[in-house]
Amino acid sequence: MTRKLRLLYFMDGYGDGGGIQEMVVRWISNLDRDMFDVDVLAYNHTSMEPGGYRERLAELGCGLYLVDSPEKTLEAGQQVERYNDFDRRGVLPSLEQTMRFFREHSYDVFHCNASAKGVLVLWCAMRTGVKVRILHSHCAKVVTKNPVKRVAANVLKQPAKALATHYAACSIEAGEFLFGSRAVAAGLVHSIPNAIELGRFAYDPAVREDVRRELGAGAATRVYANVARFQPPKNQILLVRSFAELLKKNPDSLLVLVGEGDERPMCERAVAGMGISDRVRFLGLRHDVNRLDQGFDVLVMTSLFEGLPVVSVEAQASGLPCLLSDGITREACILPESRMLSLDSTLAQWADAMAAVCAPEDRSASLSLVAAAGFEISAAVRSLQSFYLSALRGER
Repeated sequence: MTRKLRLLYFMDGYGDGGGIQEMVVRWISNLDRDMFDVDVLAYNHTSMEPGGYRERLAELGCGLYLVDSPEKTLEAGQQVERYNDFDRRGVLPSLEQTMRFFREHSYDVFHCNASAKGVLVLWCAMRTGVKVRILHSHCAKVVTKNPVKRVAANVLKQPAKALATHYAACSIEAGEFLFGSRAVAAGLVHSIPNAIELGRFAYDPAVREDVRRELGAGAATRVYANVARFQPPKNQILLVRSFAELLKKNPDSLLVLVGEGDERPMCERAVAGMGISDRVRFLGLRHDVNRLDQGFDVLVMTSLFEGLPVVSVEAQASGLPCLLSDGITREACILPESRMLSLDSTLAQWADAMAAVCAPEDRSASLSLVAAAGFEISAAVRSLQSFYLSALRGER
């Protein structure tokens, strides 16, 4: 009997509700498990809901292993950016734990879902003889007000690339950000779309009526939504302020915010301060986004940066058009009705753009458009498996 191939995924943090974390679960769920044994390694912190993530992986036959991060840990209530904020006091313990892990576990393929933060893990994988080391870009830019952190993030990209044997990205812009336009043009960056199980998002008018009833939305009410962690890059505060502007002209509107995170209290205070609490719903972390999408009219993402957000793919599969900031890759606009807007736009311009987005006449027809764009999970994972196998054969 042929030996199964050993595959390890790495990500910066763990828990339910994170885009990369959920993407990894979808990959594992659809991989040929007669061919692959799979584990997950993550830094031992989470800004998401820890929930039952370990148990979900265990049900899929995967182990979740945690090592300390070299990154500074925020004290409760401390308002400091965590992104690319490395602490030299934490580097050595993190390196020692990670090296110990790789010495105790053997893998054929290491799939690193981090960029600058993956440097230490990639180095350990290389030192312990992992043959295939894939560096996967999920972001299209680094956003930080700290110029030192910006330089550090860009500098660390170089050793991360050098330690990888193969490159991958969720979008062209994400690939160009980490690997450069020449590498993308030369075909050295493998495209791995943020694919989903399309059938779960098929539009259902009856479900739409149920969701809107639960939200307290009338027949003519416009329901705007955002599905994301409450973290600085997601920039929900811009959406909240834009929605307050929209209400001046369109009072029969609702804003639904789905997710948890450090910045939720700030957004709740802003909503209360603007006197619009009766028009905003905070739903917290939900595992039925496929159902909720049916009742929304527009998904709005004001993110400072994203590679290719899975929630935008899910929304458009259900026929829900999106208004996306220009911090998100243009490849996320799948439906003709979806639009992009500059982050430099005024609140009034955001409000007008939100009001102008219209849903397709036939939302059920959107499923085929999303599938044609390459976002069907079964096809995407077959391509991913082929990528792993070709990489093991030494092909670029």
